[in-house]
Amino acid sequence: MVAGEGVHRGDVFLINLNPSQGGEIRKTRPCVVVSPDELNAHLRTFIVAPLTTGAHGYPFRIPCRFAGRGGHVVLDQIRTVDHERLRCASSRRCSRPERTTGRAARSVPAGRSTRLYGHGERGMLSLPPEGEGMAAERATGRYIAVEGPIGVGKTALARRLATEFGSQLLLEQGEENPFLRRFYEDPGKYAFQTQLFFLLERYRQQRTLGQLDLFAQGTVADYLFARDVIFAQLNLSPDEFGLYQQIYQLLDRQLPRPDLVVYLEARPEVLLRHLRKRDRDYERGITPEYLGRLTEAFRNFFHHYTEAPLLVVNCSDIDFVEHGGDLADLIKEIRGMRQGVQHYIPLGSR
Repeated sequence: MVAGEGVHRGDVFLINLNPSQGGEIRKTRPCVVVSPDELNAHLRTFIVAPLTTGAHGYPFRIPCRFAGRGGHVVLDQIRTVDHERLRCASSRRCSRPERTTGRAARSVPAGRSTRLYGHGERGMLSLPPEGEGMAAERATGRYIAVEGPIGVGKTALARRLATEFGSQLLLEQGEENPFLRRFYEDPGKYAFQTQLFFLLERYRQQRTLGQLDLFAQGTVADYLFARDVIFAQLNLSPDEFGLYQQIYQLLDRQLPRPDLVVYLEARPEVLLRHLRKRDRDYERGITPEYLGRLTEAFRNFFHHYTEAPLLVVNCSDIDFVEHGGDLADLIKEIRGMRQGVQHYIPLGSR
């Protein structure tokens, strides 16, 4: 490629960002050209900003859409790259930039420039329209976390959503925790070990999500990394929780945030009925009192949760596992989910 040939501000290329150091984004991933065309026409180097679906929602990271997927322009990772780093986004020739068939860019708040971040009318990178719901094509390329207290049906729903949206499935490996059975037998003695194992195992899983880019198929998880804090507050002593918080905060800042959290809530007696039905031996000692405290802890946590759009689902009187109609109604709510917090109360739960 001749220096600057066919490269314009707003174009998107797959760019090899290796080698990297420290917290720099690495690997080959889509990047948008942000350098002005006056420079691009004459230089072999371009200024680019990476695109990713695994980005924290910082105010300086700009929401965008590329190739039908939602994500962010990571402005804090802007860098200069040589033209030799440019790669194709598919098996097609790389003589021209890979462009989207995108929509017109939405109006941008003060301080954001559509001239800098993309030109929707030219079919390049575009920012999503304000208030747009999670339509089918958006849901399939996003990171959805399903949450709720033990026995509420998180894993069952996550499996069905992954199938519906064609997403990869990320499941919590609770039964692999070697301390879990001992915790239920003696919570005071084994709470910290149990909690620390869960924290590190979930961190290991979540780190893989941070490497996903806008070409990933999307992910549905049956847990939210932040849920760990709920159990830690409930089960640890003050000294243990203080140490736990230090570890948690170091790990949490490195992980991606979900595009949507689906929080399932149900009455404690419903949770207990579900636990008795699945009859895991190490859960037989769980008391109604513990489930009551756990339910209240989850409710308080999500009452203050603001890190991602939140859909609260009252599922005390519905069964999306046994009844396809309940599942279809819930999926419809997820597809239409907008920003902020929404509550879904099925007719059967009123």
